[in-house]
Amino acid sequence: MKKPTENSGGRCPGLVWVLAAFGLYLLFFMAEPMQSLGGALRRGQWIGMYLLLPDMLVSQWFPSPGGPVLLDRILPFSVGLGVLAVAGMLGYVILAALRIDRETTGLEQLFFSAAVGLNLVSTWTLAVGLLGGLGNRLWLLAPVPVILAAFFLAVRQRRWARPPRAAPAGEAEAFPLSRHWLWVAGVFALFILLGGILPPNEFDVREYHLQAPKEFFAAGRISFLPHNLYGNMALGAEMHALLGMVLLGDWWTGALVGKTVIAMFAPLTALGLLAAGRRLYSPAAGVIAAIVYLSTPWTMNLSAYGFIEGALGMYLFAATYALILWRGAGRRAGAWLLLAGYLAGGAVACKYTALPFVAAPLGGWLLWQVFVSRRGGSGKPFTWLAPVLFTVAALAGCGLWLAKNWVLAGNPTYPLLYGLFGGRTWTPEKNAMWNAVHQPHVFTLRALGQDLWRVAVGSDWLSPLVVPLAALALLRREKRWLALGLAAYFAFIIGSWWMLALRTDRYWTPGVPILALMAGGGAMWCRGKTWQYTLRGLMAAGCLASFVVLTATPCAYNPFFAPLEELRTAPDRVNPWHLYLNENAGGAVLMVGEAQVFDFEVPVVYNTWLDDSIFERIVRDPRTGGLRPAPEISAELHARGISHVYVAWSEIYRYRATGYGDWSFVQPAVFDRLVAEGVLEGVPPTEELEKYVARTYRVAAPSAAGR
Repeated sequence: MKKPTENSGGRCPGLVWVLAAFGLYLLFFMAEPMQSLGGALRRGQWIGMYLLLPDMLVSQWFPSPGGPVLLDRILPFSVGLGVLAVAGMLGYVILAALRIDRETTGLEQLFFSAAVGLNLVSTWTLAVGLLGGLGNRLWLLAPVPVILAAFFLAVRQRRWARPPRAAPAGEAEAFPLSRHWLWVAGVFALFILLGGILPPNEFDVREYHLQAPKEFFAAGRISFLPHNLYGNMALGAEMHALLGMVLLGDWWTGALVGKTVIAMFAPLTALGLLAAGRRLYSPAAGVIAAIVYLSTPWTMNLSAYGFIEGALGMYLFAATYALILWRGAGRRAGAWLLLAGYLAGGAVACKYTALPFVAAPLGGWLLWQVFVSRRGGSGKPFTWLAPVLFTVAALAGCGLWLAKNWVLAGNPTYPLLYGLFGGRTWTPEKNAMWNAVHQPHVFTLRALGQDLWRVAVGSDWLSPLVVPLAALALLRREKRWLALGLAAYFAFIIGSWWMLALRTDRYWTPGVPILALMAGGGAMWCRGKTWQYTLRGLMAAGCLASFVVLTATPCAYNPFFAPLEELRTAPDRVNPWHLYLNENAGGAVLMVGEAQVFDFEVPVVYNTWLDDSIFERIVRDPRTGGLRPAPEISAELHARGISHVYVAWSEIYRYRATGYGDWSFVQPAVFDRLVAEGVLEGVPPTEELEKYVARTYRVAAPSAAGR
């Protein structure tokens, strides 16, 4: 097969082969069963159904009668936008101090300023929380006047300096597919923000992404959470929710601020891709990269549900792009290394998987550059100091999180690396159960093939554009080394994910911006008229298909235009038993097996699957393994202010089926005996509640225990 080559004329050698390969990929792509729907429908059938009956899709956006309701979004969106604006100003001050602002375009300044500033704001929130200052919003607002003054001073000084360096012209722009298509990116960004501002509807988000900030807000400080192991990990992205809670004095609206800021990472990443595509390839490549990223359903999935992999992906891409620019930097090479390292540290502050996905590979690449430069006698400034500067800056980006965990949990990467550091409340048994669940155990060629197929084709929330366009970047003659480097990095991410991490698709998605940048460059493989028209058609069809997927459930929680107050208590979002307890509990609720407790408005006593069971600690006799005397159990329940006990049997059965923890003590017979001995009283479920595999008990008066 003859490789396609770039051509300045109207012909595209190899176009037939490219179109045939593209068509074959789309055939497999559309024929793939939708696993999120149980495999009942193929992807093409599902998309076709909504295209033929669009009212079925639109009706999901308007679950309530009447027109769209958006006024109740103004407050959380405005506060989130304000956080982003202040972060951007702070980040620009840092860029100006490093004098990087003079070597970047306007788009690059916006992107890097926001990326740096968001991590600085997150770190400041962490510092205030550790010092116990969350009870007074003035502690968080105190730096704002200084930031504003420094920003305007930096802008004023820039007016007298030489203008910033423009992006290289790159390839001759023959594609009209340029700024006229940015409105497509705008549509996707709009729906991503609409999804991000909605209340949480996913387990992890309600278990710790928003629950941990809620508990810190209630306590007025950030501390160790012995009942929620996830709340003790690095929570850099979640600090924006805590910031919103403190600023507004309300955990609910503040959580929506945090989710909105997390959703803003998606258009921010697209802005970086637009800038990178323009500099490294051409203006059209930047536009295509931004559109491909925003139209990839994974971007909406992460943003609408409130996952933090989108934030991690932004920092991953920002650090990578900064290192690419470092390669061509002159006197400011050291500044670019500091910027790249700090952004890599920002990724680690979001999630520990950034250690093998971002910090280690980028730092290793720098070490390789040192080795190559020294062997070649390169006189490039800062070469031998490059890894040192990168590492120091990375520690500045995430060091406070590592120090916090070292002091509070006895392990800087709690609960990981237990064999090296140990950890508060952690035991060898817990560590073994953690590893059994979170580490891969099957390393066969068949498993590798299945997982790679899922990454390339089968994952439900892939775009039909990102993989084939990214592959075309490898066939170009110009910028081939750049494409090979990006491809190698993405392959490293997939390899690390397959070898080290929980093989859930969401864990490799931080690498999607790398693929999107490759897709922008790959779309420019030929500038012939035939390919231009074909590309327009492929982009239009791919974006339409992706729009259907990413605005539909289950890819996104999508009542985009429903009243927020209605969604707060919607029974399809909140377990009706939780609503019942919010209305009827006269004290705290002891949760057994339930950890997604964010929506509770009454005090809750709970633990996650691998933390010490609070229920067992109250009920079980450690000497005999049986139940403690009924009066003792009753006395402790009342001493803790517990009025109800909620048992989530559906969660317990799921934990047992997947190997999450030891639930051998929690049996129906235990609760039957507690009822028989007068400690608990069963709450009869209504017809609406009866379908839920759960039971609620009322704590009886102390005098009833033991009768």
